[in-house]
Amino acid sequence: MAQADERHIDAQEMAELVTRGVARPLMAGYDPVPIHHHGQWWHIPADGAPDAPYVPATAEQHQVFDDLAQRLALADAAVAADTDRSS
Repeated sequence: MAQADERHIDAQEMAELVTRGVARPLMAGYDPVPIHHHGQWWHIPADGAPDAPYVPATAEQHQVFDDLAQRLALADAAVAADTDRSS
């Protein structure tokens, strides 16, 4: 099994990690997207094929992915709160 210190994770193996719940995609239901695994963001480079291996994000990409994850969590919380008020 791939570990976070390796230089890439095969796309099929990453899908299995997500299915098992040990890796978390930035946006569920979309593929490929950045995936958080073992404290590291992994992504398929923009010029890579959809089935290309995932590579570790750079420090700058990591920050962008963290920011996006936080924004998505806030949006999900707002939708959930609105749904609760509507019920």
